[in-house]
This record gives sequence, structure tokens and C-alpha cells, in this order.
Amino acid sequence: MSLPAELNQKARTELSLTGAEKDAMARVPQVGHDLLSKIPRLEAVARIILYQNKNYDGTGFPSDAVKGDEIPMEARIIRALTDLARLEAKKIPKFKALEQLRQQPGHYDLKVLDATARCFELETATQPDVVVKSPVALDFPGLHAGHVLAADIMTVQNILIVGAGTKITPLILERLRNFASLSGLKLPIHVQG
Repeated sequence: MSLPAELNQKARTELSLTGAEKDAMARVPQVGHDLLSKIPRLEAVARIILYQNKNYDGTGFPSDAVKGDEIPMEARIIRALTDLARLEAKKIPKFKALEQLRQQPGHYDLKVLDATARCFELETATQPDVVVKSPVALDFPGLHAGHVLAADIMTVQNILIVGAGTKITPLILERLRNFASLSGLKLPIHVQG
């Protein structure tokens, strides 16, 4: 709410920001904190908002002595999931994106990353190398847990649902069923042969 729409768009598309624009972006959690902290019973939520960009090792914003488990768990979760979503938006499969987060020592709570992997049923460091054969085109009913996507799965409105390289799990399959019935999926779906 405190930023011009143009700056939000520029930041979302990861264009280079000027020094003043970076400063304005860095102040967003503080502004959110300040607004919410004045509302009774939202003090804990305000603290979560304030620490959403703080690295687990204590670096980052805000520049105070809070680090590790002193950072609210919810803020640590928001940080990990926001960065995971940002990498997925670049068409990086979720398991590879999670591995990239793990390769940034001190930035993330490893317990949060482990829970994220379990939640999304992802294998990371042990993800087997798959011998890629010619992709196979399937209609939705032919897609099963265990298939590995050779191409992104998109809705008919061109919204990315699951990225190429993702191994289909029962949870992902259920999510796709919901999108297929509610929004429609672009078919065929291409899996590795």
C-alpha cells in the first residue's frame, strides 16, 4: 500500500532497482509492522510481518540482534515459501528450487526447509537423475503419481500449476484434479518417457 504500483511491478519482475527504490522496498515490512502493532491483539502478527525478510543467521532486515529461533516461526516460513515461489515463477521445478534455498547457508531455517519438502512430498538432494527419453503426451486421466513432467502444466488461462521436471505425487495429482475440474488444464500433458 505504501509503494507506487510501478515500483511493485518493477520489483515483481526483478528489474534493477535504484538505491532509493531498494530502500523503499526494504521499509515495507516496517510499515506493515507499524500499522498492525497499533491494533489490539495483532502485535504477534506485526512481529511476523517485521521479520519476514530476516535471514536465519540474523543478517538482513531489520538490522537488530534477533536471529535463529528468536525470529518468529511464521516469519521463517513466509521467507522460505516466498523465495520458493519466486524461483518457481522462473520455471525452476520445486525440488530444484528447494535445493537452491538449501545452498544458501544462514538464510533459512533448515527445519522449515525440511518441513516444506515433506509438505510438498519433494525429494531434494537425493533426487535421482532421470534418463530422459522422448516425452509422452497424456490426457489427464493417464497421469499418475511417479510420472515426471517433461513440460509445464498450465491452466487454460496460462497460469503455471506445476513446473517441468516435477515428479507427480499423490498430493500434486489431487491439486491437478481440482484445477482440471475448476479451471481446466491445457492438454496434452507431457511426461518423460
